[in-house]
Amino acid sequence: MMALSYVMEDLQRDGKQFYSIDNGQAMILFYFDPETAAKLSDLCNEDLEPVIPA
Repeated sequence: MMALSYVMEDLQRDGKQFYSIDNGQAMILFYFDPETAAKLSDLCNEDLEPVIPA
């Protein structure tokens, strides 16, 4: 996971970052700006968490 976080940190640009939802067995990754992440969180009643805290 640490190596993946380094790659993600290098890819994050233009105010977008990686967010995740954990379902217990898998992790779903999204690449959004914070506004889009908040909207998706509201729609799916899940808290999208930044993979790399700001």
